[in-house]
Amino acid sequence: MDFDKVEKFVLQRLRNELPESIHYHKVQHTIDVINAAEKFAIAEGLSDRELLLVKTAALFHDTGYIYSPFNNEPIGAEIARKTLGSYGYTPEDVELIASIIMATVWPFNPKTVSEMIICDADLGYLGGERCHEYARLLRTELSEQGKTFSDLEWLDFEIKFLQQHQFFTAAARISCDAAQKRWLEELLEERKMLKK
Repeated sequence: MDFDKVEKFVLQRLRNELPESIHYHKVQHTIDVINAAEKFAIAEGLSDRELLLVKTAALFHDTGYIYSPFNNEPIGAEIARKTLGSYGYTPEDVELIASIIMATVWPFNPKTVSEMIICDADLGYLGGERCHEYARLLRTELSEQGKTFSDLEWLDFEIKFLQQHQFFTAAARISCDAAQKRWLEELLEERKMLKK
């Protein structure tokens, strides 16, 4: 399995082919998810092979956005199926990668540790310093898809999401829970000020 070569190929495709209406699900998001998946996979004790499969799934998980912002996961899984054989992945590896990609369909319902890791990595920004920036990009992207929010509606959307969201792996909880809680507190305070 030649992850380095396939990573270069896929990231170049994302740079060149993602529509301009995509603001959040861009190359940087994919890189962030790969890095978070690697961090969580190592902390969770995955084997080298399992780690490689999870990183590959993270690489492909949003490639479907090249074609559509809706139901992009099956498209991404199909892109992986059509691509990975050329990079030394076995048919069994490819199907496992496709199932890991499909775990990122919202609402998340992961069945395996690898699926839990990619779900946590996909939302790892919730526990990071750039959560506000990524939330702004997501709001802009959703608006391009016709889903507009007033400032209060957006705050309510974010607050509800954060109140319902929980990380699946111990590694992600250790890494992200405290920051996610702080962000929720900030949003609740911001909502209180906006309602005055």
